[in-house]
Amino acid sequence: MAVPETIQPLVDKYTFHRDAYIRGQEKYNETQLRQDFTDPFFHALGWDVNNNKGHSEAYREVLHEEPVRIRGTTQFFDYTFRIGGVRKFIVEGCGK
Repeated sequence: MAVPETIQPLVDKYTFHRDAYIRGQEKYNETQLRQDFTDPFFHALGWDVNNNKGHSEAYREVLHEEPVRIRGTTQFFDYTFRIGGVRKFIVEGCGK
């Protein structure tokens, strides 16, 4: 699979500002990261990150902060990716 054209500018933008992100000078938080990089990245790969197709909650392709029970504890994951309402994979950011 070829890399979608919209991904390269994301890589370039991150690379250009990387030092500032790492040093924290930009006061860059997780919400900004998701809006600027993660959402556009998965959108470029064909995922309906913002539910533009208007699916009901049960059939949304991407859920944000979905509660998932694991060993009696509820975890909230940044992204849950589903096909036909079936969870396929989870993406969770990690801190510094």
